[in-house]
Amino acid sequence: MWKKKKPIERICGNCKLFQPNNRQCSVVILHQGTRLHIPVDPEDACFFEDPHFDPITNDVTDFVDEIKEVKFWVEDETGQKTDKNGTVKIEYPEGFFGKDELFAVPDEPEEIVPPPPKSLTEPNLPEE
Repeated sequence: MWKKKKPIERICGNCKLFQPNNRQCSVVILHQGTRLHIPVDPEDACFFEDPHFDPITNDVTDFVDEIKEVKFWVEDETGQKTDKNGTVKIEYPEGFFGKDELFAVPDEPEEIVPPPPKSLTEPNLPEE
């Protein structure tokens, strides 16, 4: 008979992202342009799945909505992945870099409103 598999305990020591040699999570956190790794112990619960209590501010924070998966790789001239020089490709979720205003199509065209006349009796004439 088949035995029921026990669910894997969601702790750092059971995670493939845990780096035991330097006791860090290999998930990269970008904070103000700096790449950071969280120091963890093997018995720690996953920092990114459980609410985090900050003892300094007494706040409880949940990072689940803020976590975004971004993938980077390098391709050679033929489009094959390589560990040598080539073109860096990035795959990211929509809105990751904020609102993409360069390529955004406005919902409605902007209405151009002329400035009001200087007086009610004078028409809007260009100033000389």
